[in-house]
Amino acid sequence: MAGIIKKVKWALDDWILNAWYIINKVPKEEIEECEEPAYREIEPEIEGKPLDKMTPLEFEHFMAKLLKNLGYANVIVTEKSDGEKGGDYGADITAEKDGKRYAVQVKKWSRWNLVGADAVRSTLGSMWKFKADRSIIATTSFFTSQAYEQARNAPIELWNWHDLRRMFEEHKMMEIKR
Repeated sequence: MAGIIKKVKWALDDWILNAWYIINKVPKEEIEECEEPAYREIEPEIEGKPLDKMTPLEFEHFMAKLLKNLGYANVIVTEKSDGEKGGDYGADITAEKDGKRYAVQVKKWSRWNLVGADAVRSTLGSMWKFKADRSIIATTSFFTSQAYEQARNAPIELWNWHDLRRMFEEHKMMEIKR
């Protein structure tokens, strides 16, 4: 049991771990302190820079490159109202593919800081500003169930961390050093 608990301790944040303790009725005294194990997820490097060290703006530009690799055309990182590059009006990037215009919102958030329905509403609202037919939210995190419910039957795609990681690996844009 202690080996399983070690894995869970490193794989989950404290708030999830506490829920796990309660559900499984495990006394905290049974949890062993341990060194970081080899099976803990290693933060990937993108173009030689660890993902967690990238600024949100650097990540937006990296996502623009990913969209180009995925076959999107006219990929543009939007400008703020003061002229600086980076997100505004609910979309960080605009792009086109298969005759459709996309408004793309990029969220570089910690893994367990979930993207909610408000981000979906904001991104859907940005479609009018950018004259988009569809929208995408791409996050280094995950989405709440409310976000998925808000997106149901709407012209929006939700790309979570697992989706992005698969795309990065398929397009040889990410390296995991062990």
